[in-house]
Amino acid sequence: MGMDLARRTAYESAERFERMCRVHGAALADAVASIDALLAEDPARPVLVHCHGGRSRTAFVLKAWAMRRHGWSEGDAHAWLARSWARIHTNNPVFMRVLREEWR
Repeated sequence: MGMDLARRTAYESAERFERMCRVHGAALADAVASIDALLAEDPARPVLVHCHGGRSRTAFVLKAWAMRRHGWSEGDAHAWLARSWARIHTNNPVFMRVLREEWR
């Protein structure tokens, strides 16, 4: 009985992780498209990207935008962002998976 519960819990956990990746990937595409639309209207316009805490979700969006804009890898985008923003935080496994494996 205990092993069945452990297997079910692991399966549900993996399924939840996959669902979170899909949801975050879709929201990320919307955020990047919004940044691009604002810059298309006026390339000199400053665009502010900020989540509630201003760390991991902001970094997620900015790195994704830079990856698409410049054709960079997640590592290149991280290095670019880390040079100018000390608050960068990337310990979210869902965000890292989306950027490294699914984002193009």
